[in-house]
Formats: sequence, C-alpha cells, structure tokens
Amino acid sequence: MEALLAEHKESGRFCHGEAPTLADIGLVTQVTPARTFGGDLAPYPRVMRIYDTVMAIPAFADATRRNNPTRSSQCDASAEESSSALRTEGGMRYRLAKCQSAKASLE
Repeated sequence: MEALLAEHKESGRFCHGEAPTLADIGLVTQVTPARTFGGDLAPYPRVMRIYDTVMAIPAFADATRRNNPTRSSQCDASAEESSSALRTEGGMRYRLAKCQSAKASLE
C-alpha cells in the first residue's frame, strides 16, 4: 500500500486526491487491526498520514468497532476472548499471524 501511494501522483490528503474514496475505507480496514495487534507501522508514513486524516472525519471515527455503541458488548466479549486466547501458546501464534498479515497488506 505504501509503495502504491508513493507512485501515484493522485495521492493527496487521501489515497486518491482531496476527498475520501473506497480506497480510504480499504486503508482503514488494514491499519485498524494492525494498530489493534501492536503492529509496527513506522515504516509506512504515507499510510499513517492518510489514516490519521481519514480518522479525523467523525463519520469514519464513529464507524470503528471501538466507538460503535451497538457493538460495544460484542466487542467487549470478543476482547476478553482474545485476551484469554493470547495467554496461550496457540493464541500467541494467532496474534503473530494476524500482525504479519496486516503488515504484508501494507507493503
């Protein structure tokens, strides 16, 4: 993703210009889990600049699972399950795989 943003002159405040598009939704869906699982996003300055710009829009910020009140109980339960799973060796492998997957999608 970082390389694509670098090579397209249309990239501006958002993935393609000065207004959000479906590409920005796709970017958010890749960065959010990477951040959730503690992925190192420092190597992706363009991606993070756009992510921060997109998430400054209330509609995007409000749509995240963490901020969606209709899903809060489901998210809390899921977070507790994830926390329990991470205490096991299998859970750690799962977390590592998720981080590697999120990182690969950003490259």
